[in-house]
Amino acid sequence: MAGIILIPLSGIAWEIFPGSIFNELFNMGTFNPITWSATFIIACMINVAIEGGVYQKLFKLPFKYKSKTFFWFLIANAFSVGVALISVFINPLKL
Repeated sequence: MAGIILIPLSGIAWEIFPGSIFNELFNMGTFNPITWSATFIIACMINVAIEGGVYQKLFKLPFKYKSKTFFWFLIANAFSVGVALISVFINPLKL
């Protein structure tokens, strides 16, 4: 549930501040490679933060952001978020 709220809010936050600077600087629209890359990284990091919190609180296991566990969570999320991102290009939503 947290990801459903946090990921779109982070996308809006990106567009308001750093995204608008990149758009002006490189004279690009909203859907450019920099924004897609930032969206990918932000989504992975939010997922890792949520999953790391669950890992720590619910399962009472150690989770540090400079650990191998963080790295593996990040790799796993990069694959799952990558599949979601690629699916947008393969089968885009038609309104």
